[in-house]
Amino acid sequence: MVSFDTEPGDVVVMHPYCLHGRAPIDAQTPDRHTLVVRFFGDDATYSPLPRNDWLQLESQVPGAPFRSASFVQLR
Repeated sequence: MVSFDTEPGDVVVMHPYCLHGRAPIDAQTPDRHTLVVRFFGDDATYSPLPRNDWLQLESQVPGAPFRSASFVQLR
């Protein structure tokens, strides 16, 4: 296992297939704040996961372009 000491404001970037986890939350580190940002291209298509209860994309069908009002488009 590899770990890194981070400070507020640090950025950690991981490959999407990288297995990762977090240290336990305890009295020494009682808070954890994260921001997850995902980027994908215009040619990305929707492919549902076996359990995607956390993300409901009502208008998406498998193979359709990956679009949702929940996603901000950057140019």
